[in-house]
Amino acid sequence: MFVRSTKRVKLLGALVFLAVMMTGTANADIRRYKDLTLARNAEPTSHVLRGYNRGAISLHHIVGSRDGDRNMCMGYGSYDADHIIKLEQRLPNLTLQVRSKYPDTTLAVIGPHQKLYCADDSPSGRAAQLELHDLKRGTYKVWVGGIDQGAAFKYTLKVSQPDAVSQK
Repeated sequence: MFVRSTKRVKLLGALVFLAVMMTGTANADIRRYKDLTLARNAEPTSHVLRGYNRGAISLHHIVGSRDGDRNMCMGYGSYDADHIIKLEQRLPNLTLQVRSKYPDTTLAVIGPHQKLYCADDSPSGRAAQLELHDLKRGTYKVWVGGIDQGAAFKYTLKVSQPDAVSQK
């Protein structure tokens, strides 16, 4: 009987080890789609990041209530940034667009020197879009939110360099 118990413990230990290893691998795969490093003229000029929003915390409690242009920072998301975008050099323009089946998304971005950018809608509807200009080199933390607390949805975040032409 003792031999059977030992085998069961070893089998259980092996299963737990495999489960932990598989979880680590899954998180690594998800991580690849969450962060981005950009440089001017980098190919391609458009990238798609993927994520999932759970809408638990009011974004204005995390990032602040208004950005430098007095846009309100609205919506609900997670405490930690959903995406990290690193710019290896200054960029003239960058566009962030949220796409989701959820009808009303929001965006909040904190850049170098704690510069805050927020968006609730886009020119074409209630999906959030931000057009950023004269961006400094550094790290940009991006939060995707939903206008309703508790909203849970998948989304894509399109990151585009609209004028990624050589500046000589």
